[in-house]
Amino acid sequence: MDNIDIQNLSKNNLIKSRKSQQAFTIVELLVVIVVIGILAAITIVSYVGISKKAADATLSADLGNASKQLKLFQAEYNKYPDTIDCGSADSSTNKCLRASPNNSFNYSFDNNSSPQTFVLDATNTNGTTYRVTDGTAPGSTTEVTAIAAISGTKAVGSVLTAGASTPVAATVAYQWHIATTSGGTYTNISGATSSTYTPVAGDLGKYIKLEITGTGIYHGVILSAATTVITTPLTAIAAVSGTKAVGSVLTAGALTPAGTASYQWQTATTSGGVYSNIAGATASTYTLVAGDTGDFIKVVATGTGNYTGSVASAATTVITAPLTAIAAITGTTTVGSVLTAGAITPAAATVTYQWQNATTSGGVYTNIAGATASTYTLVVGDQTKFIKVVVTGTGNFTGTVTSAATTVIN
Repeated sequence: MDNIDIQNLSKNNLIKSRKSQQAFTIVELLVVIVVIGILAAITIVSYVGISKKAADATLSADLGNASKQLKLFQAEYNKYPDTIDCGSADSSTNKCLRASPNNSFNYSFDNNSSPQTFVLDATNTNGTTYRVTDGTAPGSTTEVTAIAAISGTKAVGSVLTAGASTPVAATVAYQWHIATTSGGTYTNISGATSSTYTPVAGDLGKYIKLEITGTGIYHGVILSAATTVITTPLTAIAAVSGTKAVGSVLTAGALTPAGTASYQWQTATTSGGVYSNIAGATASTYTLVAGDTGDFIKVVATGTGNYTGSVASAATTVITAPLTAIAAITGTTTVGSVLTAGAITPAAATVTYQWQNATTSGGVYTNIAGATASTYTLVVGDQTKFIKVVVTGTGNFTGTVTSAATTVIN
């Protein structure tokens, strides 16, 4: 029995040992596979990195070579070539630049500047973009991707300022554009190439955009959103014209700048007082009414359409009312009787009086000395004569009215 047990035990241990050896071999195999995968990944990444560096180095070398050729061309012909496309070579020299097959070149030049300039961008199959100019060595570039809205009051004479570019640190060139409609065709504003622009009178009623172009290590062209319509503020209104009397027509003065506006006439009891709107008085003219007597008038113009802001005129002189009539003299026309001047129109008028007499009803009347009250007592010297009274407005009333003659004085 003991021998059998020992043999069975030895047999079992051997089986367990073989199983253990088999399991350990599989784990080792998995570890080896993983290690090989990691090493392969590292090798691929390294290869890709080396390949990209090599492609970028080729790109830089191509740009450097192209830059040299462009500068040699300029030295020989005193200009940069019109194109670097070998399919449409510069007509004056029949020369062109050839890039490597992997590179896409973007070329621009300015032969009118002093000194003459060029910019040459190139992008390889990895998507790397390098740039070289007449004054710089080839270098990698970053794309300008956005520009914020233009800031500033959208009005003639106000300063507009370029919005921030993205990336914020980008160096860019500026060109302001203008169009007659917000969605219309925009054209360059001549000379407007700084980060700010002040709209002029000719921009009134138009819309502005700003184009930025990456420079140095930045590339790309971005156009801003359009501004709202360019307006201009009213700055002044000339004095009100017309006779400052009830019944007369007042006319608003000329606007500066000459533009479109709505009007509101106002009144106050003193020249420097608080002015209030006259109901319904919203035209460019206003006809003075009796209620305006003794008041002062202004007109306020508010810009409409492409014009903004409000301007108020200077106050008029005091509004007066002309005397229009005097009623017949009352009283008995005999020596010793009291004559009384008739009622004045307008009734509220303040006036002075002068009594006169003449030898005939239609004759020449002369002033009676001292007869300057609203009543007059007939004297012996008035006998056989005819009497009138002349009334002259004072204060806020103007003009002179003369009564009808009395019957002959007895």
